[in-house]
Amino acid sequence: MAIRKKNRKMPDIPTSSMSDIVFLLLVFFLVTTSFNMEKGLDLQLPPKGEDIQIRRENISDVFVNPAGRMRFDDKVLGNAEEIVTLTKQKLALNEEHVFVIHVDRDGQYQHMVTILDKLKKADAKKIALATHRRN
Repeated sequence: MAIRKKNRKMPDIPTSSMSDIVFLLLVFFLVTTSFNMEKGLDLQLPPKGEDIQIRRENISDVFVNPAGRMRFDDKVLGNAEEIVTLTKQKLALNEEHVFVIHVDRDGQYQHMVTILDKLKKADAKKIALATHRRN
């Protein structure tokens, strides 16, 4: 007597409603997810125009090296808080004083943000970010 193999049906997974389920999950996650919006730096940029020449005595330079050491004009600073007092002194003499921030190419972004915060804390209105070109 020969034994017959039964043809078993493979179980089917219904995929007809799979696209509906995926769509509903997508909508659910889009609606319930909160997106954090990073504010960034609050800067008001001047309109595009001609270059303005400023006398050298009306400009102060703030330099930062890659290690984070700062220099305000010719004075080496011990900490960033000294920028506030020096800036207020310059602004007391001339309200139109311009402060130029020079951050080394290998420096950290946080150094520039720290200096910007300190200049804004001292009510400096005219701040420039210096860029250096490679030849």
